[in-house]
Amino acid sequence: MKKLILFLIAVVFATISFAQIEQKNKQDEIVTPPTLKFTCPMHKDIVSDHAGKCPKCGMNLVAKDPEIIYVCPMHSNVVSKQPGKCSKCGMNLVAKKNETISATYTCPMHPEIITAKPGDCPKCGMALVKKKTD
Repeated sequence: MKKLILFLIAVVFATISFAQIEQKNKQDEIVTPPTLKFTCPMHKDIVSDHAGKCPKCGMNLVAKDPEIIYVCPMHSNVVSKQPGKCSKCGMNLVAKKNETISATYTCPMHPEIITAKPGDCPKCGMALVKKKTD
């Protein structure tokens, strides 16, 4: 009887420990959005941390929509336009501003796959193609 009670106590403590670890993992998944920047519609070189007027022409500054990409912390060549998990290791992808990565190759079937190097798509195996620049 004593062994059964000790076993049940151990199971309860193990369950509580795993629940706390799972809760911490869910908190790690939260991605903080980048700071919002404002720019002039006529003068793209004018960038500000707050709304206001353009010092050159007086137009209202508008919010600049930063392009966010998601990168695996372990595999920098795994890049996506949406949050999710790494196709190689399963880790959560982390948000980064697109300027920090020179992504030039993409999959014709999966445009969310973006890498800096040529290779094969991790989803379908097709050869990645060079991304057209605007």
